[in-house]
Formats: sequence, structure tokens, C-alpha cells
Amino acid sequence: MKTTDNKETNSRGVTNLIVIVTALIFVALSSLVLFVPDVIFKPSYLCYVVGGAVIIVGIVQIVRYFVNDAYRNMNEYGFSIGTLMIILGICVLLRAEVISGVIDLVLGVVVLLMGIIMLQHSLDLKRMNDAVWGLVIVIAALVIACGVVLILKPTPLQISYEVLIWWIVLISSALGLIVNLYTMIRIALYTHKEKKQAEQEMKEREQVIAAQSQAEADAQDAAVAQASDAMQTEADPQTVADAVPADDPDDITL
Repeated sequence: MKTTDNKETNSRGVTNLIVIVTALIFVALSSLVLFVPDVIFKPSYLCYVVGGAVIIVGIVQIVRYFVNDAYRNMNEYGFSIGTLMIILGICVLLRAEVISGVIDLVLGVVVLLMGIIMLQHSLDLKRMNDAVWGLVIVIAALVIACGVVLILKPTPLQISYEVLIWWIVLISSALGLIVNLYTMIRIALYTHKEKKQAEQEMKEREQVIAAQSQAEADAQDAAVAQASDAMQTEADPQTVADAVPADDPDDITL
């Protein structure tokens, strides 16, 4: 049981690390486009970054599959997902120039994923009775809406570097990074609290069992002592004679 919990914790830790790194990449990329206008940025660069990131994530999934002995879990498809991601990443790298023509779609998918991840984090926070979950779910809904708008743009342009799009990417990635870090901290604290409570309950249960065992042992010792005294009384003639009253001479009738 403890091994399974450790594997699940490690799996979630790797996933959170991937999300954090992805958010940092898009925060840096959007900041570069917005605040450093002298830098020449081509849409294909983003495709190379996305393709490379997808390949890395795929490799991580495959490594996790073999390291965690995932064949023991029928619902574990880390190897299949990792292989698919590697193939998709290679396709993105080979067709970067073509994909760069729909850069808005790529950015929209990224924003949509950030929103969905934040939506799950809001549910995690709700289950931990965290008061911030309501704010997180509102932010997640807004980010999802922005991602859908970018994907379903009525009149898509060939290549669009509109300031609004990159601001959406920057804000969504930054919010996703903050929410993910906050949720990681809250889960760690909540898990630690649950562990302490479980240890305290186990300790109290052991104390109750020990007290009951001691009470039963004392009662058994008392019963044995009482039985021993009774047997000793029956076996001692003097005690029996003392216990039988002598006849009174005045009561004897001739």
C-alpha cells in the first residue's frame, strides 16, 4: 500500500514538474514577444519549442512506465502515451513551417490546456476545503473561454502576432504557474496533516488496546488469586476448625 502511494506521489510530482516547466516556457516566450520588440521571433520557433517539449514529455512517460513497473496496473498507458507524444513531437518539428501558419490555433490549445489544468486544481482545493477554490474555478473558466476564442477565431489570419493574443498567453501561463504551485503546497500540507492525524489515531487506538489488555490481565490475576485463596482455605484443617463454632455446654440437654 505504501509503495503504491509513493508511486502515485512520484507520478503526480513528475506531471506537476512538466506543467510548471511548460508554464515557465510560455511566460518567458510571451514576455519576450511583448516586452522585447527588437528580438526577431518567427512562428516556427514556437513550433520547435512545442515539438521538443512534447518529445521530452513522451520520453519521460516511457521512462516512468519502465521504472514504476507499470505493467502491474492495467490502467497505466504511460508507454502508449509517451510513444504517441514522441511521434507527434517529431511530426511538429518536421512540419514546423506549415504549423506556424496556424499559430493562433497552437496558442489557443496551450491556453485551453492551462485552463483545464486550473479547473482540476480548483476541484482538488475544494476537496481539501480550501477557501480559494471558488476564485480558482472562476479564473479557470475565464482562461478556458479565452482558449476557445483563440481556437474558434471567426476569420483566422495566416500568422497573427496581435498583442492581445500574447497577453492572453502570458496571463494564462502566469496564472497557471501560480495556481499549480499553490495547489502543490496545499496538497503537501494536507497530506502531512492527514498523516499526522492517522498516526495520532493509531497511537490512541494502541493505547486503548493496551489499557483493555491490562484491565483483562488484572482481572485474570485477581480471579486466580481469589481461587488460590479459596483452595488454600479448604486445604487448611485449622482454618476449617476455627471456622466451625464449638458447642456450648449449657445448650447440651441431658
